[in-house]
Amino acid sequence: MVEWDLENFRLISGKSLRLQQLVQLMELEMTYINQIYKLLGGLLHEPRIIEHSGFGEFLQQYYLMAQHHFAGIGFSKALDMVQIYHYAFLENLMDDHVLAAAEHLEEAIRQLEAVMNDFGLQHNAQLVLISQSFNLAEEVQFKIIEGMDQLLTLLRHEQVYH
Repeated sequence: MVEWDLENFRLISGKSLRLQQLVQLMELEMTYINQIYKLLGGLLHEPRIIEHSGFGEFLQQYYLMAQHHFAGIGFSKALDMVQIYHYAFLENLMDDHVLAAAEHLEEAIRQLEAVMNDFGLQHNAQLVLISQSFNLAEEVQFKIIEGMDQLLTLLRHEQVYH
């Protein structure tokens, strides 16, 4: 899995603070995704867990969520070139990748909980840590969606009145 480095990425438009906050939230979520990926590596030696069909479904949802997140966070390259002043790109991102990532994240959490319950692994330290990381990522994802929605509303309002 690729770790994304947006440390040197900064916007200079009038909307830069809000966009930077969104990018920072996406960076935080990327940190959680990368931590979960590393933690999942430790489970590959647990045949009881990896042979469970629900765990395979969980991994599939996790990877789909990560792919959509990577595609969503990739918008930083476009922002760097264009210096976004228009909301159409963010609106498209909100419709496609961010919401799809949220759906897959929610499904991955559901699948992981099912695996933990099926095997009575609610006290497995590594699975508990992964579960907590997913819950944190879900909270950040919600803030990203909420922040993008607020920004899109602001940009629409400004486009109408300016």
